[in-house]
This record gives sequence, C-alpha cells and structure tokens, in this order.
Amino acid sequence: MNKIGSSLDTTELSKARVVKVPDYVVIPSVLSKKECVGVSNFAKSKGKYTPGLIGTDDSNVQKQQGIRDTELWWFYHHKLEEKISDVLYQQNKKHWKYRINETEFFQYGEYNIGGHYSWHRDAEPSNVSKLRKLSFSIVLNDRDSFEGGKFQMLSKLDREGKPVIRTMTSLNKVGSILIFPSTTTHRVTPVTKGTRRSLVGWVWGPQLA
Repeated sequence: MNKIGSSLDTTELSKARVVKVPDYVVIPSVLSKKECVGVSNFAKSKGKYTPGLIGTDDSNVQKQQGIRDTELWWFYHHKLEEKISDVLYQQNKKHWKYRINETEFFQYGEYNIGGHYSWHRDAEPSNVSKLRKLSFSIVLNDRDSFEGGKFQMLSKLDREGKPVIRTMTSLNKVGSILIFPSTTTHRVTPVTKGTRRSLVGWVWGPQLA
C-alpha cells in the first residue's frame, strides 16, 4: 500500500491547462505625445543628470562607452508614477504574478549619434534580499526622428541552440510601454541619426518570490 496516500489520478493531469508566461508585454499609447514631450522637458529641467554611468554607487561608477553611451536624468513625478504603476501592477497580476512591493522611478535617457547600451540584464541573482523584478521602457519621440536605436531582446533558443534576437518594432509607436522581466537580456543598438529619447524604470520585490 502506498504509505503517502492514494495513487495519483492521472486523468486530472490530462485536464490541466498549461499557462504560458509571456516574455514581454507591449501596451500602446500609455502616454500621449503631449505627455511624452512633457516628460522630456520635466526630466531635463528637474532631474539629476548623469552621463551614462555603469555601477551601483558613486564610488564605483564609471563611464564605459564600450558598454553604454547615454545621457541620463533621474527624477520623480508623483502623477506619472501613479499612472505607470497601475499598468505595471495590473500586468504583473495578469501574467507573471511576482511578489513586488517597491518601485524605482524614473530614468530619462537620450541616445545621440553613437549612443547605445550593449547586451545586459537589469537584475542578476545575488545574495541580497530584494532585486528588480520587472523593467519597462517607453520611447518618447517619433521613430522617424532618429535611425538605429533599436530595442532588442534575446528570446528563446532556436533549433541549433542559439539565442534568437528579437527587435521590438511594437515600440515604434510613441508612448507605448514595453514591460518585461528584469532578468531578460536586452540592448539598444547604436543610434546613427537624430536622438532617441526614452523613459525607463523598475519594480522591485523579494529575491526568491
């Protein structure tokens, strides 16, 4: 006799439905064109400027143009946080169901000619108690106002076991938001003409949940 209990009823397993968790979600027109212009103006007038820094604290950061070349402004805006937080938390509840409890806002970036951000992840497993769980990115200006500056992600492996590079063409519409797990490898390709303007931010939560 099975000491644990009755044998497993495999008929129930056959009825189970596999729920696919998306690699990312894109929601169009979260911000209007007018709001996008307002974000750019507010960030540059009220935000703290940093020249595309790599690192975690003032004593350890340095500009590494081989990895990243971006002009950045950090700022906070209460109404903007409320608006975007609502979207992030709704999408998390619908798709990923992460435990999240803290937001990190906002980073406004300008990618001028040559500006880029090489392959990276926003969160890496570590021994800290919390980490970034979800990332978001919003392109704030028209796609025809710059060339290059493509947002790309490493997707699932192909038949040969090689990562598939996926270009987020759905971000071409101004004010659309891309939401994805912060452990996703992604990059912004070099801008070859004009200036790419973007808004990014993150949601934090416990390390193992």
